[in-house]
Amino acid sequence: MTVEEAPLDDISGSPLRAGDPHLRVDGGGIASIVFSAAGGGPNVLGTAALDRLDAILAEVEHGVTVDAVRAVVVRSALPATWISGADLREVRAIPDAAAGEALARRGQAVLRRLETLAVPTFAALRGACLGAGAELALACSYRLAADSANTLLGFPEVRYGLIAALGGTVRLPRLVGARSALGLILTGRSVDASEAKALGLVDAVFAAAEMDARVADFVRERLERGRRRTGARRGVARRLVEDTAPGRRALFARVRRGLRAPEAAHNPAGLRALEVVAEGIGLPLDAAFALEARAFGELAVTDEARGLMHAFSLRRVARGPVTDSAETPARLDTVALLGGGVSAGALAHRLAARGMEVRVRDPDRAAVAEAVRFAADALRWERSNGSLSRADSIASRERVTGAQGFGGFGTVDLAVEVLVGSEERKRTVLREAEDHLREGAVLAATALAIPVDAIACDLARPESLAGLRLFPSPEDARIAEVVRGARTSPRTVASLVELAQRLELPAVAVADAPGGLLHRLAAVYVQEAVALLGEGASVAQVDGAARGFGMAEGPLALADRIGTASLARVAAAVHGSGGDPVRSADALEMLVRREVLGVRAGRGFYTYAARHEPRPAPEIAALVREGDGVPRPAPDGPAILGRLLLSLVNEAAAVLEEGIAGGPDEVDLAMMIGFGFPAFRGGLLFHADRIGLPAVVASLRALRERHGPRFEPGARLRRLADEGRGFHDG
Repeated sequence: MTVEEAPLDDISGSPLRAGDPHLRVDGGGIASIVFSAAGGGPNVLGTAALDRLDAILAEVEHGVTVDAVRAVVVRSALPATWISGADLREVRAIPDAAAGEALARRGQAVLRRLETLAVPTFAALRGACLGAGAELALACSYRLAADSANTLLGFPEVRYGLIAALGGTVRLPRLVGARSALGLILTGRSVDASEAKALGLVDAVFAAAEMDARVADFVRERLERGRRRTGARRGVARRLVEDTAPGRRALFARVRRGLRAPEAAHNPAGLRALEVVAEGIGLPLDAAFALEARAFGELAVTDEARGLMHAFSLRRVARGPVTDSAETPARLDTVALLGGGVSAGALAHRLAARGMEVRVRDPDRAAVAEAVRFAADALRWERSNGSLSRADSIASRERVTGAQGFGGFGTVDLAVEVLVGSEERKRTVLREAEDHLREGAVLAATALAIPVDAIACDLARPESLAGLRLFPSPEDARIAEVVRGARTSPRTVASLVELAQRLELPAVAVADAPGGLLHRLAAVYVQEAVALLGEGASVAQVDGAARGFGMAEGPLALADRIGTASLARVAAAVHGSGGDPVRSADALEMLVRREVLGVRAGRGFYTYAARHEPRPAPEIAALVREGDGVPRPAPDGPAILGRLLLSLVNEAAAVLEEGIAGGPDEVDLAMMIGFGFPAFRGGLLFHADRIGLPAVVASLRALRERHGPRFEPGARLRRLADEGRGFHDG
C-alpha cells in the first residue's frame, strides 16, 4: 500500500467522517496529520479521534517502512484551536474507576505509538493546546508554536477534579523539570508561546503569519542535521534539586505543604497529581503510565470531579447564546438610563467602560449629578488599579452625560428604567421615553418585584420591553437576568442577552415573575438566615456555616450586597405579609424600618467602615430576636446549613414548577455565578441529586414538623422523589 497525497480513506474502507483527523503526505515525504472538528466546534481528543489517529499511525508506520514518510507534522485546520482537550462528555460517563483507567490506558497507547515512530514528529501549535491536546504535543519530538494571542498551552485537568491521563504527568516533568511541571499541573494555568519557550515546553516560536513556512524550514533543517536537544535549560542548582532523590524529596515536601490549605480538601486532584509526579518520576515509563492511568480512573468517579465537570460544562454553555432565537439582536451602542442615583451610576460605569455612549436622564438635577459622579469615580478607580489605561478612563468618562429632558433620544438604541418607586412611576417614565425613541429601540425595566407585563401595559410597542436585572446589584453585578414578558419579542430578549455578554456578564433568560430566579431564591435564603438569627444564632455562625460548605459568602453578607429593601419588596410580592412569619416580608420590612439597609447605606448585618474589613454587627441579631420574641435553643452549624440549603432546593423546585427558569442547569449556573455556590458540588440541584431527592424530601418533612409549613416539600420535588428521579434526569 502506498501513502497518497490526498486524504486517505479509513483503513476499514469507509470514507472519513467530518471531524476525524486525516492524513496528507507531500512529495517530499512530509506527512501531515490534520485535526478539524465537525460543526464548527473545537478539536477534542475523544475515543473516536483516538481510534482514527491510531489507524493513521498504522498508515504512517507502513509509509516509513517503504521510505514514503520521512517526518510527521501534527496540525490543526482551525485558526483558534489546536486541540482543546479530551471529550469531557466521555469522561463524565465513566461508570467506575476500572473503566476510567482503561480509557486512559487506551489513549496512552495511541500517544506512545506516536512517540515511538521511527521518524521525527513535529507539533505545529496554533490556537488552544490544552489538556489532552498538550499531552499529544508532548508525545511529539518537537513542539513549534505560533506567536499569537490564542496560542495557549496548559494542563487544566485539576480544575475538573482530574489529572492528565495521556502521559502528561510522566512526560512533562522529564521535559521541563519537576518544579516547572508542577507549576502547570497543580494550578491548571495556561501559558502563551513565549512563556512556553522559556519553560522548555516548546522548541521554537514563529510569527503567526510565517508559521507554515517556518515550520517547513524547521522540519527540513532537522532532517538534514539530525535531532537537537529539547526541553528546559536548567542550571546546576536546579538540577541538584530536580535530578537527585534528596532534592526531589525536599521539593515535593514543600509543594505538599502548600496543598494542605482548606480549599484543597474540596478537590483531591491536586494532591493526587503531586503524588503521581513524585512517584512516577523515578519509575520506568511503562510503570509511570500505569500509575497515572490508575489515579485518573479513581479520580474520575469522585463526587468532586463529577461536580467540577458539571460546573465546567455549564460555564462553557454560558459563554454562548442563551436563547435559540433566530432573530438577529439589535446592536445597542447608545444607552439612555431613565433615573439617576447610585444604581444608574453603576450601570453607566459598566456601559461606558465597554465603549457605549450613556445618557443619564432624570428631572432631578441632583440625581443626575450623583449618577455621573459615581460613574466617573468608578472609572478613576479602575485606572488606579490598572484595569483601564489613562486614555481609556478619560474616554469612558466622556461617554457619560446627563440631562433632565429627552433631548437626543432619537438616536438611542436602548432605554433602561433604573427608578426606585411605584409601578405607576415606572410605567409613566417608560411611556414618555417611548414617544422620543426611534423605531426599533429596545426598552428595559430593572424592577425586581413588578412584572414586566404590568409595566408594558401602556406602551405602544410592548414587544420592545424586557426586564434586565443585575445580580446581586448594579454595583457588584456577577450575572444578568433577562426577563421575558408575555409580549416581549425574541429580538428584544436576544438583544439584552448580547448586551449582558458585552458587559462580560453571563446571562440567563427567565419568565416574567416577581423576583425572577435569583432574587426570589435570595429572598428565601436570607429570610431563613434571619429566622436563624431570631433563634439565637449569630451573624458569624450563619455565614460561617455557608462558607464552610464552600459558598463564596454567607446569606447575610449577600443580603447586604443586594440590599434589604430590595429583598423585602421581592418577599412581599412573592409571599405577601402576614401568615408564615418567616416567609412573609415582615421581618425584612422591620429591618428596613430600622435602616438596616446593607452596603450602600453603610449599615447592614455587617458594619462597613472605611479602610476596615466588614465585621458582623451583633446588634442586628438582637434586633431580630427582639422582633421574634420566641425563645428557642440556638441551632448548631449542621442545622444552620441544612435549613439554608433545603430552603433553597425547595424554592428552586417551585421556580422550575412555575416555569420561571428553563431547567435545572440554568438554576445550577445561576447559583454558582450569582451566589458563589461551590463548583466542586456542581450546583444546587446537581448537589441535591447527588444526595438523593427522597432524602431531601424526608429532611424537609422533618423540618416542617419542627419549624412549620415553609418546609413543606413542593409538588415537583415530591413527584421526582416518588419516581426515583433527580432534577437532571429529564
